Amino acid sequence: MELIEISRPARPQNGEILFGTPIPPIDKLLLLPLLLAITLSLKSTILLHLRGSVPN
Repeated sequence: MELIEISRPARPQNGEILFGTPIPPIDKLLLLPLLLAITLSLKSTILLHLRGSVPN
């Protein structure tokens, strides 16, 4: 839920201020792989931490 709020700020974005037009949706699509990579890296880090803390 927080990601949706961050991607849609109430104030105008830089592109809207400079060009007077909304930023193309392509820019938001480019953020998806970045968010996916961050999520996967956090998931792998958490899994490694849990595996390291659990005795075999």
